[in-house]
Amino acid sequence: GHEEISLSSLSTGDYSKLIELSQALLDKYEERRIGLSLPSLRLDSITFGLIERVQKVRKSGLTFAPEAGSQRMRDVINKNITEDDILGSVKTAFELGWSNIKLYFMVGLPGETRDDIYGIKEMVYKIKDAFFDRPREAIRGNFNINVSAACFVPKPFTPFQWDPQNTVKEFQDKTGYLKREIRDKKISFSYHDPKLSNLEGVFALGDRRVARGMKKAFEMGCTFDGWGDQFDYDKWLTAFIEENISMDFYNNRKKEYDEILPWDFIDCGIRKEYLIDEKEKSLKEITTDDCRVNCSGCGVNTSLVGGPCFEDSL
Repeated sequence: GHEEISLSSLSTGDYSKLIELSQALLDKYEERRIGLSLPSLRLDSITFGLIERVQKVRKSGLTFAPEAGSQRMRDVINKNITEDDILGSVKTAFELGWSNIKLYFMVGLPGETRDDIYGIKEMVYKIKDAFFDRPREAIRGNFNINVSAACFVPKPFTPFQWDPQNTVKEFQDKTGYLKREIRDKKISFSYHDPKLSNLEGVFALGDRRVARGMKKAFEMGCTFDGWGDQFDYDKWLTAFIEENISMDFYNNRKKEYDEILPWDFIDCGIRKEYLIDEKEKSLKEITTDDCRVNCSGCGVNTSLVGGPCFEDSL
């Protein structure tokens, strides 16, 4: 039968009833030794009492998403966590008996420098040191860190929708650099295919003309490209060339604030002026408080929700 239930989300910790749901699932399935997996946790959303109970049923890996290796880059993307937050959380996990940690980072973030990328290595090695810099009797399990680097894709309705995506070559240079720098038998490093990320950028930032390229690629046999062994990047390039569509125009070009974007006719509730303000703040490395702490005036509460939009006020 099933051995594990996983709560999948882009950010599991952002679900306001995570604790209640997790406790209910554990109450129901604990006796049957069915474990609970909590991927994509925010480091500031962890309740270690819950995690301690989870590991009593079936101890699996623990996943954290620092996103960036340097504090500067975490401020740029408004992550609102510090190095102390990250190290404090993993140290607590180690004390509770965890020895297998997964870490998610991104490369190609807006304004990223080589020092920021090197910060990923430094962060990972500090976490390794935190595991072993303890009394011998406290060290349990076969320690391993799985480090994964995703290639950043600018998305509509975000402060980075005007930014160019890194080119395939830039992504390859950055992931290759990390692969050379992270050389430790206790640390495994993997990264998202830069060519696939390039296509994702075109799909995310494209307009209706991109559909012609997608249709052509389908006619050329691109059908199960989510599977690595089926993905043929050259076919996609050929399809877009034959349809006279420039992929670079969509994802590798900086856009001005007054440019009319393909999704501007859609009202998602967030004011464009707010996104511009957030972009300008990111350039100055200024963070914005979590909505549940302080309303930042994005506009969604007046245009869609109609009142306070954080859960304590609903």
